[in-house]
Amino acid sequence: MKNINQLGLGIYQDFQLNSEDTIVVAVSGGVDSMTLVTALVSLDTTQRPKIVLAHVNHQLREQSTEEEAYLRQWSRQHSVIMETIKWPMDDHPEHGVENAARQFRYKFFTEIVQKYHARYLFTAHNADDQAETFLMRLVRGGRLSELTGIAVKRDFTPDTVLGRPLLAYAKADLKRIAKANNIQWFEDETNQTNDYQRNRMRHNVVPQLKSENKQFLQHLADYQNQIATDNELIETILKEKIQEISLESKFDLEEYQKQSEAWRLKILAAINERMTSNVELKRQLLLDQDRFLMGETSQGSLDVGQGWRLQKTYDTFYFKNEVPETVKSNDQPMARVLVLNHWFDLNSDQQIMVTDQPMSGNDQLIAKMELTANQIQLPLLLKAALSSIQFRLKGGGHKSVRRELIDQKISNDHRSEFLAIFDQNDQLIWVPNLRKNWLTNKFQPELKKYTVVLKSQGD
Repeated sequence: MKNINQLGLGIYQDFQLNSEDTIVVAVSGGVDSMTLVTALVSLDTTQRPKIVLAHVNHQLREQSTEEEAYLRQWSRQHSVIMETIKWPMDDHPEHGVENAARQFRYKFFTEIVQKYHARYLFTAHNADDQAETFLMRLVRGGRLSELTGIAVKRDFTPDTVLGRPLLAYAKADLKRIAKANNIQWFEDETNQTNDYQRNRMRHNVVPQLKSENKQFLQHLADYQNQIATDNELIETILKEKIQEISLESKFDLEEYQKQSEAWRLKILAAINERMTSNVELKRQLLLDQDRFLMGETSQGSLDVGQGWRLQKTYDTFYFKNEVPETVKSNDQPMARVLVLNHWFDLNSDQQIMVTDQPMSGNDQLIAKMELTANQIQLPLLLKAALSSIQFRLKGGGHKSVRRELIDQKISNDHRSEFLAIFDQNDQLIWVPNLRKNWLTNKFQPELKKYTVVLKSQGD
């Protein structure tokens, strides 16, 4: 059994830490997080990174106040910075408390890692948490790739990585380490009830599986690693196959029809995710699309939902949004739908795109705006930037497009050239080349990400 210093050194080496790093550690006061942060502070001062404790008092239990007070005392004793926040009781929902608490928690963590320019955010998820998550996803249903489970590392913000250093350790092992090193922790009594699905998995299902085979957690981790490796291989081949059938904004029907059914369904799933992100993707929908594309009719269209149609024209196919590309009403200016993952000519010199794909280096990049799914409602629309449009400001208040144009000394001759990006709910997102809007909802890195990219026209 490792002592606490050995655990700290292992984390130091696995995550290639150094004394110049800043690590924000999410600490609840439970055995997992207390063991994690104690391991980190046990490092020699010449090695130890700057550590910031981030604690959320959810105010769901009477014990929460005692836990917060203890963590404040602990952080003072160990000369560690502590940041804490209370989840207002008025914000507690009647239903979905677990999910709402998680959203509040990660919103706070985002603010803290940005405040301290942290390299890592560490959470204390362990092997039992991994098993519970796997089983919950298995019961819920979905894609095989989702069974890869909790990642040891993943991007959290553009500058911070979310790390889970304890994923290889069972809960029982962490308790033994904590007891052997006299680490004090708190037991959350809400974890003892079966009110939540995770608790039912924790108390009833996982122990039964462990009793069947003591190596259950290790075997599950092995399966997840195999799924992750296979999924990476599939994604590599899939990208090549999509590239082979791509014809700018359309796809080669003949090349598609040469593929096996398994690959055709994979290709369709990937194209649907890129082109029709607001459509619920079910296997039957993919089978219907494949049957349509493999059929004998040379032309036609298939309704796939949410205003989208799959178009088939002789030797090509493509997705088309039934929302007209340009729409107009008596009191609204002309608008154009920004189709996901497609470049649109903003003017003779620039192009713009909204994408849900990772952005690689681009020498022609002018500016970009990173967003998460809670901030916008697709599709995004491009409209004339009327002078009366109001920007929401970070510090509060508003500023009109007209005032911004004046402040930036844009001549009258060029003011009519500016276009504004809105979402489906008519929320202003950005006026490219002028100013970004400060959105009502904050960036939540755990949600699906979108990027609006502005670049110069290529040759």
